[in-house]
Amino acid sequence: MKKILFLLALFFYVQISNCQPDKIDALSYPKSSISNLSDIATDIEYIPLETTPNSIIGRIINVKVRNNFIYVATVDNKIFCFNSSGKYLFNLAKAGRGPEEYLYCATFDVNESNSILAVLGTKEIVLYNQVSNGFNFLKRINLNESPQLINFIGQNDNIILQYSNTYGTNPISKELINIKGETLLSWPNFMKFQIQEKIMVLSRYENTSFNFKNDLYLKEVGNDTVFKFNGNKLDPVLIFDTKNKRVSPEVRSNPKYYADHMYEYYILQKFFGSERFIYYTAAFNKDYNIVGIYDQVKKTKYAVPGKEFLKDDISGGVNFEPQYCNNGTFYSWIDAITFKNYSSDEIFNKTKVKNSVKHESLKNLAQKITENDNPILIAAKIK
Repeated sequence: MKKILFLLALFFYVQISNCQPDKIDALSYPKSSISNLSDIATDIEYIPLETTPNSIIGRIINVKVRNNFIYVATVDNKIFCFNSSGKYLFNLAKAGRGPEEYLYCATFDVNESNSILAVLGTKEIVLYNQVSNGFNFLKRINLNESPQLINFIGQNDNIILQYSNTYGTNPISKELINIKGETLLSWPNFMKFQIQEKIMVLSRYENTSFNFKNDLYLKEVGNDTVFKFNGNKLDPVLIFDTKNKRVSPEVRSNPKYYADHMYEYYILQKFFGSERFIYYTAAFNKDYNIVGIYDQVKKTKYAVPGKEFLKDDISGGVNFEPQYCNNGTFYSWIDAITFKNYSSDEIFNKTKVKNSVKHESLKNLAQKITENDNPILIAAKIK
């Protein structure tokens, strides 16, 4: 059976190799830049996450948005659920080693119907049913290896697992399973390598992905190509052309060399997409602040100021640095005290904006919140 799955995956890989996706020259510096949010966005919304005795948020480590629900994972191993207006609903706080518990909740996902929440552990996925007043334990899926990322895909509640290639020996790079834990498809690891020394170099950016129109877009660190998962195959949609600066298997096989020369190689850190724009950050040549936007209509790459990011010229709020995206909306967040300090500045009150109504609503929000309130989620609708 495994041999059949492998051959199927290889067939799909060969089948897509004749497609001609867009190509970005990753190493060249853009001729133009974008600094205003209105250049890529049509609207922005500031959503205060309600503060109650049961919803006190420390540091946010992950956010997911599905339909009318907002899910926030925090550093103290809890997942809080809010409605689309930021009203607190309930939370999941089952960190531990018990039969219905998870070790940590930094990586999680929610299915399309908001009925199942999946939390990734070490060689396991813990599933919970979402009901009207909280989360109930559903089951635990045991895995042979530990994925780096998990994503629900489709209405059948299947899950795509993306694996790290740190050791170079994993036979597969991606796997599609159902909620029973059964393997439906797997994709071979075409970038295997043999480590020359008994050390390894870990990367936070082995895999990146985002959702748009219920399709999942994926990229792994050793491959220049962004793929879209489409039904039962991967379609190439975009290439970050890194030429000879790709983190190839040959480079990774020598961990001492790679550790000493890591920043001579182009590493995509995160990328988010909408109908028209791709936003991305990367490290290259000891530059930790490569930030760019690719216009898929004009086939043009733009630079974004690496420290200021995108100025909110729509409502006059804080500069916008995307941290997560879903279906063409980019999200960020800010602590209440930081927002309150920013909004008390005289420049904030006098700044010229595209939408004066939005600006007035920000002023009202600044007056209502206190420095002890939960963070504010920022949602920008991208063109």
